[in-house]
Amino acid sequence: MKSTVIKALASAVALTSVLTACGKEEPVAQKNKNDTSSQEPVTIRMMRYQGGYDKSEFDKYVGEPMKKKYPHITFEYEVMPQNTTLQDLIVSSREPDIFLTGVRGLSDLLAVDFPLDVRDMSKKHNLDWNVYESAAQNMVKAYGSKGEMYAIPMWLNYYVTFYNKDIFDRFSVAYPKDNMTWDEMYELAKRMTRLEGGVQYKGLQPGQVSLMGSGLALPYFEPNSDKVNLLTDGWARVFKLAKDFYTIPGNEPVANLGSIAPNFINDKTIAMYPSYGSSMVRMADPQFNAGLNWDIVSYPSYSEKKGFSAETDGNVLVINKSSKVLEQAFKAAQAMSTDPEMQLDLSRRAATLPVAKLEQTQQVFGQAFPMLKEKNLKAIFSVKMLDPHPYNQYDSIARGPSMNRNFQTYVSSNEDQNTVLRRIQEEVTKAVEAAKLEKQNKK
Repeated sequence: MKSTVIKALASAVALTSVLTACGKEEPVAQKNKNDTSSQEPVTIRMMRYQGGYDKSEFDKYVGEPMKKKYPHITFEYEVMPQNTTLQDLIVSSREPDIFLTGVRGLSDLLAVDFPLDVRDMSKKHNLDWNVYESAAQNMVKAYGSKGEMYAIPMWLNYYVTFYNKDIFDRFSVAYPKDNMTWDEMYELAKRMTRLEGGVQYKGLQPGQVSLMGSGLALPYFEPNSDKVNLLTDGWARVFKLAKDFYTIPGNEPVANLGSIAPNFINDKTIAMYPSYGSSMVRMADPQFNAGLNWDIVSYPSYSEKKGFSAETDGNVLVINKSSKVLEQAFKAAQAMSTDPEMQLDLSRRAATLPVAKLEQTQQVFGQAFPMLKEKNLKAIFSVKMLDPHPYNQYDSIARGPSMNRNFQTYVSSNEDQNTVLRRIQEEVTKAVEAAKLEKQNKK
C-alpha cells in the first residue's frame, strides 16, 4: 500500500511529501521524473458552479499555494455568472476547463455531457484512488452507472448539531449527547421549546426536509429510471418526523429553512440546530458569532442507521472532456486533491474535511480558530457518512422548489404526508418532462 500511495501522489506533481500506508507524511526520496517545474506554462480556466470558493478564497487557498509549487500553472477562476445556464456557457464556448462544484451539481453537468470520465487519465498518471477516503471515492462512484468516475474529489462536507449552552443552562436541562437519534432529539426538543419572559425559544430546527431524507440516503427516482417515486415508506416517515418537529407548539419553522444559522447565531432563541459543519467557521469567528455560547454534538441518526449522520457530500473537480488543456487540467486536479499541505489546510480551517487519507486530519482540525480548542470536536468524527443514493440526472429538480414549498404548506395543513408526497411527485414529474423537452429542443 505504501508504494502505491507514494506513486500516486508523486506522479501528479513534484510534491515535497507523500502519504504512507498509515497516513503519515515523509519526504520524497528522489525528485519525480515528471517534475512539473520543467513543463511548459499553461493557463487553466476554472469556474465555481454550485458551492465552493469565491474568487478571493480560491486565490488565497488554492491559486497562491499552487503557484508556489507549480509555477508553470496559471489559474483563471470565476464564479459562474448569474442568470447564465450551463447550456449558455457551452453554446458560447465559455465553459471552463474545470468546474468546482458541490457533488450534487454533477448531475447538472452530466445532463449537458460536460464531464470527463477520469478512469483512463487516472491510469495514465498513476492516480491510485486509494489515496482518497472511502467516503470521497463513493461520493464520485455514485454518479457512474457503469463504473464511470466523472470527477475528482476535492473536499468532504460533514454534519453536526450545534446547540446553545445558555438556553440549556437557563432551563436547567442537560446538554445533548453524541450519537443521539432523531427520536431522542425530538423528545429533547419538546422540553426545550418554551415561552419565557416574552421570548419564544425553539427546541430544534431540523432544516429542509431533503436534508433529513439524506439521513436514510433516500432516492427520488425508481432505480435506473427517470420515473419519480416519492410515495415510499421512507419519504412518508421523513415528512411525518419533520412535521412533528415543526408542529411542537412554539417550534414553528423559521422564515428560511435553508439558512437557519443567522437565527441561531443572532437571535439566540434556537436551542439546537443540526446542519452542515460549514457553519462552524461563523460560529468560531468572534467577528460573526455575536457572543454565542455554543458547542456541538454529532448529527442525529435514525435508529436503524445508528452511528451514521447523512449521505456523503462534498465538492468535486469536474474536468471538461473537451478541454484544450486536458492533460494539464487533470494533473492540476490531481495535485489539488492529493497535496497533503493543501488538504490539511481544509481541516485547519474547519469548514470541510480533506478527501486525502491523512493521519493528522483530526489532530489539526480547527487550529485556525483558537475558540475551537474548547469544543467537542470529537463529535465530528464519532459518526460516519452514508453512501449516497443512486444518482439521477434530475435529482436537483426532485429536491428543489416543489418539495420545499409543499413541505412548508404541509406543516400548517391537515393533509397527510402521502397526499403531499403525491402532489410533489406529480409536480416533479412535469418538471422533469419539461427539462427533457428543453434539452431535446437545444440539440
